[in-house]
Amino acid sequence: MSIDLTGKSALVTGAGSGIGRATAIVFARYGARVAVAGRRPDALEQTVALVAAVGGEALAVPTDVSVPDEVEAMVAATVQAFGTLDIACNNAAIIGTEGPITSLSADDFDHTMGTNLRGAFLCLKHELAAMTGPGAIVNVSSVNATLPERGVSLYCTSKAGLDMLTQVAALEAAAVAVRVNSLRPGFVMTPMHDGVLESIGGATPDNVEMVEGMVPLRRRADAEEIAEAIAWLCSDDARYVTGSVLTVDGGISISPAG
Repeated sequence: MSIDLTGKSALVTGAGSGIGRATAIVFARYGARVAVAGRRPDALEQTVALVAAVGGEALAVPTDVSVPDEVEAMVAATVQAFGTLDIACNNAAIIGTEGPITSLSADDFDHTMGTNLRGAFLCLKHELAAMTGPGAIVNVSSVNATLPERGVSLYCTSKAGLDMLTQVAALEAAAVAVRVNSLRPGFVMTPMHDGVLESIGGATPDNVEMVEGMVPLRRRADAEEIAEAIAWLCSDDARYVTGSVLTVDGGISISPAG
């Protein structure tokens, strides 16, 4: 089994860091041209440079996925630059406001859902409309889609909704040979994960040991490991996989401690 994305055009959201950046680099390494989207132009240019360093071609498209016009323009810019859209990874997400449900506001709800669920919906809407032949889309979900956690009700709910959105999109897109899947990461060493550690006192040896102790494989993933799984789902090796959820979490979701 070897992944080959040569000649494919890809779009990755949330590509300024973490899983999104790693996915853009991995896509490029396998031969795809990549549009990288996110809210921070400077971070996107860093991703473009990293893609170039592995011999790839990338285009930075600053985008806030919660804004309809910006998402439409993002997809249009990708098609204009590369001629087609064959692959998409909808990765943009935020943890959002944390705290017990009784402390959260309607604005907190709208802010989290705006990026994590509305944003994914808008991306799917325009990506699917642009895909004129066989294609593949991966929505980056989370183990929290099925593992509830105190204090992050909005994040958990947004990811659960994303997985259902993925399945409906897969049903609708199957007739035009576009596959849509979700990938659920666990603990991944990314800036988002760093933020979670900061909320409990930082990446101290004790905190890292505590987090990794929840993982049956006894370590956190690096972003490239998640990106490789995304690339597989987008490749012809997964050509009969659609409407599925691939969990890449080191065993958290099957662990009694999870």
